[in-house]
Amino acid sequence: MKNEALTVIVVMILLITNFSISTISTGISPTKKVNSNLTSYTNSDVSNEETKTSGLNLKPGDIAWRWVDSETFPLFQYFMHPLMCTECVGDKYEFIEANGVKDVWIRTESEQWIKDKNIFEFIYRVKDEIASDTDIQNAIDFAKSQEGKKFAPLFDFNTFTFQRKNSNPNDPDDPLSDVWYCTEIIWAAYYNQGINIDSNNGSIVMPFDIHTSPYLDKIPLEED
Repeated sequence: MKNEALTVIVVMILLITNFSISTISTGISPTKKVNSNLTSYTNSDVSNEETKTSGLNLKPGDIAWRWVDSETFPLFQYFMHPLMCTECVGDKYEFIEANGVKDVWIRTESEQWIKDKNIFEFIYRVKDEIASDTDIQNAIDFAKSQEGKKFAPLFDFNTFTFQRKNSNPNDPDDPLSDVWYCTEIIWAAYYNQGINIDSNNGSIVMPFDIHTSPYLDKIPLEED
């Protein structure tokens, strides 16, 4: 089964990579590209450090990663799945994610849960020169405003099509504008602050596109 799963994932990655690269939008600036029709999500200027009391190198706005749940999605258990950290208090961590079981939901986990290898040993953080504390807080606010929205897979096996990314959940021309796949909602949260973490500007956003973003720093989850 594992060999079969790996084969499926490799094929899908090749398909998606080719599709994404072939549909790169021209004339799109990698930063400062915000949908003017989108409602503004502005909340506070609170510094990330004010809630950083934990023992891990993890801040609100960071993008954490784990494997897809093997029991729920056995064919995709080696597919990387992102979560956005939204709050750190003591040894408790709040994340928001979009998945096929809970849709868009907020989960609170302990430091021990994370250390038990439920989260990878690295995270991605937007570079200081790219995002202010306000940008990060507003990205979190946007993501949390989508709590309860439906999940839609990146690739629909029924129609054999990819769901094109859309940063505007109120787009009247897109019937899927307010449903999200896992990487899309995190990309949209930052995109609506003028920060495009999709490294190739394709019509979809893959984990690899975020991993290779020049606007993110890869840092260890636990400091030496």
